[in-house]
Amino acid sequence: MDQSDEAAQQRIVLLGIHGIMDPPRSEVPIAVSEANGAGIRTVMITGDHAVTAQAIAEQIGIRTSDAQTVHTGVELDQMSDQDLKEMVQHAAVFARVTPEHKLRIVNAMQENGEVAAMTGDGVNDAPALRAADIGVAMGITGTQVAKDSAALVLLDDNFSTIVTAVREGRRIFDNLLKFIRQALTANVAEVSTILFAFLQMGADPLLPITPLMILWVNLVSDGLPALTLGFEKAEPDLMQRPPRPRDDNLFGGGMKERILIRGMLLGLLTFYVFQEFLERGASLEHAQTAAFMTLIFAQIWHIFDARTTSTLYRKSPLGNRTLLGAGSISILLSLLAIYTGAGHFVLGTVSLPLSHLLGVFFIAALPTLLLSALKEMFGLKWLCRYLCLERH
Repeated sequence: MDQSDEAAQQRIVLLGIHGIMDPPRSEVPIAVSEANGAGIRTVMITGDHAVTAQAIAEQIGIRTSDAQTVHTGVELDQMSDQDLKEMVQHAAVFARVTPEHKLRIVNAMQENGEVAAMTGDGVNDAPALRAADIGVAMGITGTQVAKDSAALVLLDDNFSTIVTAVREGRRIFDNLLKFIRQALTANVAEVSTILFAFLQMGADPLLPITPLMILWVNLVSDGLPALTLGFEKAEPDLMQRPPRPRDDNLFGGGMKERILIRGMLLGLLTFYVFQEFLERGASLEHAQTAAFMTLIFAQIWHIFDARTTSTLYRKSPLGNRTLLGAGSISILLSLLAIYTGAGHFVLGTVSLPLSHLLGVFFIAALPTLLLSALKEMFGLKWLCRYLCLERH
């Protein structure tokens, strides 16, 4: 450097400094808050400086207290796998990390029994994306290696889309459980109706419902309305529930007990109606038809309780118009089955007086309305403990 350059630098006057900032998207804090409410812990893993990462994490709600710690890659190098396993339970930010660090973090979370989802866009994210339970690659900025390593590709590179996907996934799973509950409850009701006949009448009982009636119930009166449970909207508390454990199953939380109790009550009611008509001097076909319609109406009533995780008293019956349409069609077809010659010939039914039809319609509502009322009166937790009628 010559003398003229040195002299020029001595005469420099600082006029100002221009800063460049890449702020978080405005929707990210809302998405992080919603994820926290759903029991989903968001952890930042970045190559940025720890001070920068901590400031952003606090700005968007990932770090909200001093108990949520911040760590660097240098610290991770000095930790054993056991120490890391304990530390990740309360860590909020990992800064200045390498691909090896990311992989260790994911593995440590999984060893703690957590379901780990990892987002990334670069080649250095590929090992962690592959090891995570759910690897999510960026579709716009992501490299092909990251996309190939991930289970999902985020087309808009937006974190809030992940939370939206979680909400929709929970809704779908909820509706799947509702369908299973309705379908299996109906099957238990049909089987228990015959079972009660054997228990009450001996080895050669009169059948309360015929095999063709059971087939009709499965295909028409129960199957069609049950399918519409897939159109149910999300429950109000959907994103306030904790994540399901890894070892959870479809019949956990009292589901199997609820199916058995409800199904057997419907079966017992159906058999009671059949036996009551026989004792009053009705013909076998008349009693079977009354039992047939009792079972159909009972399942229609029950489906309105199955469409919610609380009780039917807390959910508007008009909320699923597809269900209303399917239920109306089911009832109409079933009425044709007992009031037309074709139905008499195929199913062995007879025409019921209007008073009998209305009677079984209201009697069929009793199990659902009474059990739902008990849940409302005594609380969900009470009944869950004693009758297993509500999920934990």
